[in-house]
Amino acid sequence: MVAGRGLSAATVAIDSAPMRGVLPLPISALRAASPVLGNPANHHRAVPLTYDQFRYAFANAVSEEEAKDLYATFAVPASGTPLFQAATANVNPFTEARPTARTPTAGRC
Repeated sequence: MVAGRGLSAATVAIDSAPMRGVLPLPISALRAASPVLGNPANHHRAVPLTYDQFRYAFANAVSEEEAKDLYATFAVPASGTPLFQAATANVNPFTEARPTARTPTAGRC
């Protein structure tokens, strides 16, 4: 929202994938993530999307002109880690949400 309103110079999404059990990934989400998920070596790489991939995944409800403007303004290579986590969250038995020592509320009731 901050980036969309033009109130920031740069914006970074951190761990934007849902946690285990939230919702299964629909086929359209897997298709949008296929440029990253198609190569396991992309797990820790910054992967750019082509304009067509960006248009399908993020700008499919706007005009062609606005989609090109959005791509030029907001499309940046991003880590594939959250996509791999989201794609495997519902089948990985080790992704239970548990408080950790780094969590500020760990140990509190």
